[in-house]
Amino acid sequence: MEKMRGLAERHRATIASATKRATAAEQIGKFNESKLKERTAELKALQQRVELTRQCVQLSKELAVVLPKLDESKKKLEIMNDKANRHEVKITSLRAECDRFESQFQDLKKKYSDLIAELDSLLMN
Repeated sequence: MEKMRGLAERHRATIASATKRATAAEQIGKFNESKLKERTAELKALQQRVELTRQCVQLSKELAVVLPKLDESKKKLEIMNDKANRHEVKITSLRAECDRFESQFQDLKKKYSDLIAELDSLLMN
């Protein structure tokens, strides 16, 4: 009987020890789980930063291609503006010349009308 009691005591001690170890393992598991969540969040943040870095590199490459084209377009625009200004000066000059010719034409037309009227009056007399 004493053997049985000793055996029962050992079993109880083993169960108590196993229970303590299980409780300790659960606490370690909860701690590890919270650490895992933190690490997962860090991983997601790092992955996002990596993706943003990739996008930044890609955009930098595209910018390197676009900037020379933009500079070239600016130069072409400046050239076109200069041409437009020169043409505007020419157009203004031509309009002034046109107005001068129109004025001369009107003067000549009036003189012609006056001469015709004078000729008619001379022919009538």
